[in-house]
Amino acid sequence: AAQETYAKRWDATSQQHLESGVYHWLAEQLQPLGPKRILDIGCGTGHSLVAIHEVLAESVEVVAIDENLACLERAATVLREHDVDCRVERRFFAKRITGHGYDYDVGPMAIERGATD
Repeated sequence: AAQETYAKRWDATSQQHLESGVYHWLAEQLQPLGPKRILDIGCGTGHSLVAIHEVLAESVEVVAIDENLACLERAATVLREHDVDCRVERRFFAKRITGHGYDYDVGPMAIERGATD
């Protein structure tokens, strides 16, 4: 329930950042570097990925991860709505709650490298 509440609240903020140009400005800072791949850790509800796609076009491969399943579900919807091709994965899985928060299982994640990397 906490992750769903967070996702709903962050979705509104993230959409505002997209519409106001904040995410586009951030993506423009990457342009001179000419990235081939971007790993977005904590992609939230996916609005920043839309800006990355719009600014850097299809010249960059993006892998986005988040621990919040509710955010990832919303990100998948946002990406479909904007026709953005992006690999989105849940990276952390909460195992149990401890006295200090959560313990997580972190599985392996492979990112294929191209012949020119």
